[in-house]
Amino acid sequence: MTPDEARRTAERFGHPLIAVHRWAGSPAPMEAASKPFGWLSADDLDATVQVIWGDTRPTVVEEGGCGMCGVRASIGWWESPLRWADGAKAAMCSTCGDVWVTAGRPVDLMTGDPLRPGLRRVALRLLAGATSVPETDFGLRLFAEIANPSERAGYATAWTYRPTQLDAVRDRVWLYAPRYAPADRVDEYTARQAAAEEERAREIHGQTEPSRAEWDRSDWATG
Repeated sequence: MTPDEARRTAERFGHPLIAVHRWAGSPAPMEAASKPFGWLSADDLDATVQVIWGDTRPTVVEEGGCGMCGVRASIGWWESPLRWADGAKAAMCSTCGDVWVTAGRPVDLMTGDPLRPGLRRVALRLLAGATSVPETDFGLRLFAEIANPSERAGYATAWTYRPTQLDAVRDRVWLYAPRYAPADRVDEYTARQAAAEEERAREIHGQTEPSRAEWDRSDWATG
């Protein structure tokens, strides 16, 4: 089987290894194989490996890194509504793009409608695991919004373009809803949430001087 034949068959059957098995025509692979994928000939297996490698090799695109998470390379890219500061198009990596498509391909940053997520709300799901959040972005700014021209090519790892600020966003989300925190930190955030609620209750009753919590977003450009 040639790589082209393997690719065409993979497209037909949806999975390269299953496709090659069906192409090879083995009637009972589970009985015939004494080792994993043993029903495949060496040539068929090599062709399949080449197809899989070609389809999953991370690539970069001329638009730059992912406009959402900032990752430099991806196994696939989506055309997105995101734009860089100069108005040029920004693509989405396969991970962000898949979640964005599942969310209905929102085109704006915040919709104001809890039933219709915006781009930042999609990003909050990827960044902090938040599947349902109030109408706030928790201070999050996407890579396309704040990237300097010199860093537009992106980063080796997703969500590392502004580590301090991104950590702060996660902290705010998990403090709001501890269930989204990593399993080993749920108790920590549950306790912090309870303490914060107690503090607010004391402020309301005048037991402490009210504090004004402001999220400084100016450091996204320089942090």
